[in-house]
Amino acid sequence: MENEEKITLPAPKTLTLGDEVKAFYSRDLVAVILKIFGSPTRGTRSLFTEQSEKSFIRSLILVASVAVVSAIFVLLIIPSEIREYVSWIKIAGKAVSFAVLYLLLVSGFSFGMKMLSGKAEFRSELFTGALCGIPFVASVLLIFLFSKLMMDNQVLSDIMMGGYGSLISKGGILLLLLLYMLLLSFNILFQSQRASGTKDVVAWYLSPLGILLAFYITFKIIF
Repeated sequence: MENEEKITLPAPKTLTLGDEVKAFYSRDLVAVILKIFGSPTRGTRSLFTEQSEKSFIRSLILVASVAVVSAIFVLLIIPSEIREYVSWIKIAGKAVSFAVLYLLLVSGFSFGMKMLSGKAEFRSELFTGALCGIPFVASVLLIFLFSKLMMDNQVLSDIMMGGYGSLISKGGILLLLLLYMLLLSFNILFQSQRASGTKDVVAWYLSPLGILLAFYITFKIIF
């Protein structure tokens, strides 16, 4: 009887953290953004139904990215007059804390909602919170563009005097866009619940509540 040759298969290659970050930014991030904005229903839901074992590490990368980008734009939004009295480290720290706490609270609410259907796993729910960071960063970016392109001395003077007419008249489009970003956040949490089998009527009412409560609690804690 001939001896059978043993074939040793090479062990699967494990990517380093640096490689994971590069792969996320070069390939996954654009695809995720296109699904959230280009296909808010099916595309967003597929992000949850097609999760892999790498979703957790990519969630951490996305949360960290949201925190850093938010801090940078907040620093650019804050007028130089205010930065003379408040250190940039404190401003950046508040921005990072706000972003991270908000996303963690969204993840926590998603986890609690899915416990109703018995399909909750916090490592997976972090992905839900991380995805909500995309419309969050988009909102910060919109506010930054508005502050640089549309806010002038007259608007700032009106705000200081307690009048918000100029702000409302010039910021109408901004408010609509911010509302759209809020609705996208509602939808991300909603699609996450649907993907886990949560009843549509339950997810429909609890998803907006979860996002709004996350904002409210974060604001109360940070400020």
